[in-house]
Amino acid sequence: MYDFLVNNYKNFCKTFNIPSTPSILGSGQFGTAYDIGGNRVLKITKDETEANTSSYLVKRKLKYTWNVDYVGYVDKDVNFYVIIGEKLSKLSKDEEMMLEILIDALFDQGTYSPSVTVFANINQLKDYIYGSIESGFEYDKKLHLKFTGYNIESPKINWLFAALKELMNSGIVWADLHHENVMKNSNIYKFIDLGFESKAPEMDIKRIEGRKL
Repeated sequence: MYDFLVNNYKNFCKTFNIPSTPSILGSGQFGTAYDIGGNRVLKITKDETEANTSSYLVKRKLKYTWNVDYVGYVDKDVNFYVIIGEKLSKLSKDEEMMLEILIDALFDQGTYSPSVTVFANINQLKDYIYGSIESGFEYDKKLHLKFTGYNIESPKINWLFAALKELMNSGIVWADLHHENVMKNSNIYKFIDLGFESKAPEMDIKRIEGRKL
């Protein structure tokens, strides 16, 4: 799909300075992300929901969600979308483990958790997470000891509350929250891949201009 883009939309690629041979950052069920330089990522996806949510995010620039600069589709018959946004960094193994524990606790052992709206403040969320873990989360001993030795006043819990509240206030509903859908920009954690199980106001995504005839 990347080759189709650079071979048939040369004007578009020139406008956004998209290289002909990028490095692949990763692939998923619906698409692939590429490093296109300038601290930017280009994602090619067939996920219409992700494209719609990303398009909704273009002008909103949320603090705790991947910042998107452009969304367009490549001919309906070809059926894929192009998303350009900021390049983020992977989490460390320790960060992944902590966020996995906190997010799993929020989802209450596999059951979709109450909306963040039920928590009047950060302390209620902390009590819910800590109680969920202490009441019988069956992690292996190493993970459990790691959490119980971890400060409940952690900035990670503050981030989780602020990020969920920001997303809710923006008008996006998202149920695919797990630690693999979190990356970071410097020291700020951000949600990514808001496609599967997400809902945002319907957007009018434009076709990419500049196709070579």
